[in-house]
Amino acid sequence: MNNKIFFGIIFISVVCLVGWVIYFVSRPTITIVQFPNGQKIQVEVVSTDTARERGLSNRDSIAEDQGMLFLFDVPGLYPFWMKDMRFSIDLIWIQGDVVSGLIQNMPPENPPVTNYRPKTPVDKVLELKSGAISAMNLKIGDKLDITTTKQ
Repeated sequence: MNNKIFFGIIFISVVCLVGWVIYFVSRPTITIVQFPNGQKIQVEVVSTDTARERGLSNRDSIAEDQGMLFLFDVPGLYPFWMKDMRFSIDLIWIQGDVVSGLIQNMPPENPPVTNYRPKTPVDKVLELKSGAISAMNLKIGDKLDITTTKQ
């Protein structure tokens, strides 16, 4: 086999392998939260300071079956505000996979005045459309099933 053909085959193989790795590694993930009543919602996951600060602000609404899940590396008493919000939300404080606190119907505040904090350290916070906590009869101590999969 001549060297040009051999190196051409190697080059094409490497390009295909790199393309395959990029495709499977960079595919978006879907995170689903399942509640004790069996309801499932798809959440947008935020884990950087910039994304956490922005949250759901400057949006007109979210769907009944959607939410935003804030992830923190270390459990803490992270404050939340309603800056630039256009609609009310429910907020669920989570440690591990257990609900540790609930706030219903947080109203928009522009400019923000109130800082909402959990009573105990949390590593996750879930924001849902206002009324979701009541509709699901969610309580402190309930266990959530949070699953992330590749699309």
